[in-house]
Amino acid sequence: MEKTQARTKSFIAVNMLNLSQLARESHNYSKLEIIQSSLYPDIYLAQNLVDYQSNSRELKFPWYKSIIPNMLEDRAYIIFQNVGLKILVHEQVKFPNWFILHDDSGEELIYWNANHELFPATNSFRKAQQQSGLKNDDWVYDVFVRYLISKDLPSIVDVRKYKFSDKQPEKDSLVKRIRNFFPEFRPELQPAF
Repeated sequence: MEKTQARTKSFIAVNMLNLSQLARESHNYSKLEIIQSSLYPDIYLAQNLVDYQSNSRELKFPWYKSIIPNMLEDRAYIIFQNVGLKILVHEQVKFPNWFILHDDSGEELIYWNANHELFPATNSFRKAQQQSGLKNDDWVYDVFVRYLISKDLPSIVDVRKYKFSDKQPEKDSLVKRIRNFFPEFRPELQPAF
């Protein structure tokens, strides 16, 4: 029982589930793959927005992850599932690159701009509207967020809307989607999941 509890604690970051660490501990990785994976920002799954808000400021960026230089070294990626997304409106003024991510537990201000060099996204809100029918204040299947740890700044990387017909996620696996977010690295240095 004690071993199980110790192992469980090792892949939970504060309370958010550290998917990267869980994958490294799965015994499906070679030692080299574990080392390579350890150099990249970790990916977490937040239970809800309260989980994120309570625990994101406690995330740490270990020294060994800064071996590969990058302008956004101190980052982590966080996945939110089954959340609403609406454009920030303050005193009847819309702020097109700022959104409110919300669920039953709370809400969070988040940046989304596909054309920003430091915070790129796979597509913009406008493209998501055209391609998948995303509307303001829609509920989405999941949102993949880049979180700058030292700046306490979340920015949207990708949004997947529910399918209208069967409300099922896309066919691509989480692993394949995650690998697509590391284009700055050579293929052999991408996380090995």
